[in-house]
Amino acid sequence: MKKLLILLILLSIVLFSGCIKQKGLEDVGMKPTTTTTINYYPEIVSVNDIKENQNLYKDKLVRTRGYGVMVVTVILCQGYVGFDTRYSFKDSQNNTIFTFVDANSSSDISYRDYLRTFEGYVRIFDGQIGCPGEIRTETFPYFEVISVV
Repeated sequence: MKKLLILLILLSIVLFSGCIKQKGLEDVGMKPTTTTTINYYPEIVSVNDIKENQNLYKDKLVRTRGYGVMVVTVILCQGYVGFDTRYSFKDSQNNTIFTFVDANSSSDISYRDYLRTFEGYVRIFDGQIGCPGEIRTETFPYFEVISVV
């Protein structure tokens, strides 16, 4: 009998607590505070910053001011190995860095006569590069352009 009474009391408490309306902050005279959204923008760096601190910027998303990507119209030799160095990015200080260009990019990253802000990743190439008979091992940073912002 005592077990049944305890069970009924517990059941009543559970049912009764479900029926009670919980008061919100406004019901007790407090107003919720507004939250501030902090937009993160990647650091703006120059080509010289990247070249002088390769490991600091390696695989980081950065922004840089520049004129865009230039392409040297030279045909690569038969059997060329490694990074295609015909593409380079020219920054606002007229410094250049090799660039990887994604063929599927929808942004117009080509060279222009006016400054724009470019966003992309700093990558490090470390491997063999060159034509057969002249292949050498090199390590250098390059800018993987994602978009114009």
